[in-house]
Amino acid sequence: LCGQILRRAIAFVDAELVDRWLIYVAPKIFGGAEAIPLALGQGFASPGGALQLAPLAVTHLGQDLLIESRTADGPAAAYWTARHGRGETL
Repeated sequence: LCGQILRRAIAFVDAELVDRWLIYVAPKIFGGAEAIPLALGQGFASPGGALQLAPLAVTHLGQDLLIESRTADGPAAAYWTARHGRGETL
């Protein structure tokens, strides 16, 4: 079920309909040969053509991290950058 949801979400990314990213990172490693990577989808041929994100905000949630950003050219990018400046680093 999770894989089906992720594949549908990736279709939104490929159609350039996603402008907010929330990525949770936990101190655990799991997956396997059938695991779906975060960067699944059409992808980009070179780093210069990659999806650009606005500065990151990082929030500690216990042992986990929430990494939050907006696409650099999305509708909320200017607001996000003004609110979060150059972003936070760990």
